[in-house]
Parts: sequence; C-alpha cells; structure tokens
Amino acid sequence: MRFGVLAIALLSGFTALGIPAQSPPAESRSTTITGVVFDSLEMRGLPDAMVQISGTGGQSFTRSATTDTAGRFTFSEVPVGTFLLGFFHPKLDALSLTSPTLRVDVRTDQPVQARLAVPSPQTIVRSCAGPKRSPIRPACCSARSAVRTIQCRVRTGP
Repeated sequence: MRFGVLAIALLSGFTALGIPAQSPPAESRSTTITGVVFDSLEMRGLPDAMVQISGTGGQSFTRSATTDTAGRFTFSEVPVGTFLLGFFHPKLDALSLTSPTLRVDVRTDQPVQARLAVPSPQTIVRSCAGPKRSPIRPACCSARSAVRTIQCRVRTGP
C-alpha cells in the first residue's frame, strides 16, 4: 500500500520522502515553412533553386531544400525562433545578383508561408543602370532594351 501512495505522489507532482517529483520534458514546438521562389523574369516558379534557412542569434538550425518544377519548397520541424531565408540559382549568378533575404519569425506551431523572388527586371535595371542622366549610361539606353538584354543573357548565358 505504501508503494502505491508513493507512486501516486510522484506522478501527481508532490514531493514524497524528500525526493522531488520529475515533470515530463517540455514539448518543443516546431512548424513547417512552405513557400515558392518566383522567377520575375520568366513570370513563373523558379525550379532547381537552392533555398536555405538559417537561425539567427546563436541558433544552430540550418537546412537547405531544392525547389520543385513549380518553384515550391518545404522545411519541416522548424523550431520556434527567428530565421533568415534566401536562395541561390545559376540565373542570379549569370546576372551577378544575390537574392533578397527574408526574415521569418516562428512563434507558434502554425504553418508559415514564405515567398521569395528573383528581382523584377525594373529593379535590376535600376540597381545596375544608374540615374537616367548618368554619364556612364548612354542616352539611347532604355529600360526596355536593358530588360531584353537581361532576359537574353539569362536564357543564353553570359
């Protein structure tokens, strides 16, 4: 009978005979991050992009995933915390561009949606062409011809 009382005391969280009861380990919360990498030059999902997620503030969580033919990716069992999400692709390398980085805050176990994209042609032109009246930019250069050059370079290589 005494054993049964001791077992009940330990299970209910009371201290019996000076031995503290052990509580079950805290459940670690995690979620799934799904998303798409959009190709703003081709106006569709970007297949075969290498998406990476990395924890900030000392978190050691780092993973990689490759997008499918529609540009979709999934990271499962992502713990609570703050992460940086970015991607690599030969198309960006051909244009000497880096992908924008997205900050993702995971605070609950609810699934998170993330959207990443190749910069738009207009953004690329603005970032590399300089001001309209710049001496390094010929007067005959237009945003439209620059976008065609970028699209041609992406399709055929440098």
